[in-house]
Amino acid sequence: MKRILQWICGSAVALAAATGMTSCGNTIWWNDPGWGYNYTDQRLTGMWQLVQINTQPVLPQNANFLEFDGSGSGYYYYYDRNREYREQLRYWVEAGYQGAYNSIDIQYRNGGGMSGTYWFTNNNHTLCLQWVTSGGRVETYAYDWTPYRPW
Repeated sequence: MKRILQWICGSAVALAAATGMTSCGNTIWWNDPGWGYNYTDQRLTGMWQLVQINTQPVLPQNANFLEFDGSGSGYYYYYDRNREYREQLRYWVEAGYQGAYNSIDIQYRNGGGMSGTYWFTNNNHTLCLQWVTSGGRVETYAYDWTPYRPW
């Protein structure tokens, strides 16, 4: 009987592991980018509103928002077909060396993400994110710090 219970418990644990479930119902959905990344750039902490894409202004009704909590988590707020959405994110940063820009890795709860560089302008009130698309195009998004959550 003891062996049967051990087999049942072992099978349940194996099944939970195979499906990505834990006892708390949480699954790990992010990938740690590796050595050298951390969460220590406190200048990122807060809410940021998209104001410019590749030097072109973004209308407020088309803006998205990034919220960083200072410890590697946050939210991405965006519109899709005039509906408001909020998606959890994880982020890691790495300090730039000898004048290089800092690196950032952002992963979204529902998939996707970006890896690139970032810097600040306007006395740390504008955050610039830059990355290269899979097609080789350089994208630069500028976000202004805002004290308000969009919704």
